[in-house]
Amino acid sequence: MATVLVPAQSLGDPGAAELHQQIVHILNFKEPPTEVLPEQLAFNVRLLGASEAGLNLADSVAWEASRLAGLESALTVSLVQVPVFHAYSAALWVETKNHVDAETIRAAFRSRPFESAKSARGAKSPSPVSAAGSETIHIGPVRAAVASGPPGFWLWAVADTTAYDPASAALEILRSALG
Repeated sequence: MATVLVPAQSLGDPGAAELHQQIVHILNFKEPPTEVLPEQLAFNVRLLGASEAGLNLADSVAWEASRLAGLESALTVSLVQVPVFHAYSAALWVETKNHVDAETIRAAFRSRPFESAKSARGAKSPSPVSAAGSETIHIGPVRAAVASGPPGFWLWAVADTTAYDPASAALEILRSALG
């Protein structure tokens, strides 16, 4: 299960430029432009649903990530567009066969292309700002499941869209978590 926070940059440079213009317009008490973004994104969030082609983007991302990772069952993905210029962020629930402690999980993410939160510009938890310009996937706090619940863990990850391909980032996370 994953909730992916999608930046304006997902629509290319025009998406980021329009977010900038929306912010400027709102701060000047003007109506924000919505030529690239389908609605106001500045100071807002929106759940991404069905695309104009009639396909659910979240389901397509889940299916493709599952297929590329060689998983039998599909992932559950929610895509939320946020007022961030660039960098994908994701809250991931990874279910495991057996309970695993947080330190073992953190150890799986100690080498490239991953970077721990402590090395991400001094941030306590990775963010689009702390990941800016980095070619690594920034891994934040790992929270292992409680012993009485299903085995697995929660993970926070951030990757800069201008320096790292988000599809490859998702695959690297899955391979490290499951491998």
